[in-house]
Amino acid sequence: LDRLLSQRPELVQLQHPCLIRVHDLVREEQVTYLVEDYDTGETLDALLRQGNGALRDGEPGALEIVRAVLDALEHLHGQGLVHGNLKPANVFIDDSGIRVGGLGLGHLDEGQNLLKAPVLRQTAAYLAPEQILGQAIDPRTDLYALGIMLYELFTGRKPFEGSEQEVLEAHVAVPPLPPREINPRIPVSLNHLVLKLLAKNQADRYASISEVRQSMLKMA
Repeated sequence: LDRLLSQRPELVQLQHPCLIRVHDLVREEQVTYLVEDYDTGETLDALLRQGNGALRDGEPGALEIVRAVLDALEHLHGQGLVHGNLKPANVFIDDSGIRVGGLGLGHLDEGQNLLKAPVLRQTAAYLAPEQILGQAIDPRTDLYALGIMLYELFTGRKPFEGSEQEVLEAHVAVPPLPPREINPRIPVSLNHLVLKLLAKNQADRYASISEVRQSMLKMA
């Protein structure tokens, strides 16, 4: 909580059309809470569940969603911040656009080995190996979560499934099945991009959002 509260000045100053506005971060006696805009959009998580893991006709395309998330992360990282809790439930979509919320909450579990934690405050399916092992998070942690979301958007399933503990252990040690083996229509270049985002070692992932964009341009 101290780490999260220390980022309050940066969080409340963030303004970007693809980020849900944070108004305050407050500690009062035994309660700490985040105040952000109430977004009436439907979450990407809900859209995926309604379509059984695939977007329906008439909904924003997967690449449109990815580009908006990239814009949000690029601005966030440019301010020296890491989301750390990126997942479809924090991506809101309506006719006015696509926005990312839940900013800063990824620091709540930072520093503890989640394989041994009695309670998990985040969603196991989108956690990077370094988060699970209690190591420091950085922008490449968000890129791992982005890779999970891309995998889900284009294959209709998550790379790792099972109990919470099984999923955590798989993030750390099990290579994901290449998305092209699930959906052969996925281009080789996109398959490569997703697998690089999902590298277990942070150093083996893209170094920045800019590098992800460059890779996506080559896919066009």
